Amino acid sequence: MIAHSEWKHGRIFDGVSQSGHTVRFDATPAHSEGPSPMEAVLMALCGCTSVDVVSILEKKRQTLTSLRVSATAEQASEP
Repeated sequence: MIAHSEWKHGRIFDGVSQSGHTVRFDATPAHSEGPSPMEAVLMALCGCTSVDVVSILEKKRQTLTSLRVSATAEQASEP
């Protein structure tokens, strides 16, 4: 897998995957153009966990009617 990010302007970046998908990252306080990079990491964690859960349930031939995976995180106040 290969990915890269491209600076667009200010604190706005586009993340680009090898498969050609793009995600706009907005590191401004407003996050009006997209999630912050840290929000995207947390969403990706939930997505990966969801894929695992669905895969396990499919292998066990269990019926899935809905699924929501949530995560709460706190970012350090200083680097």
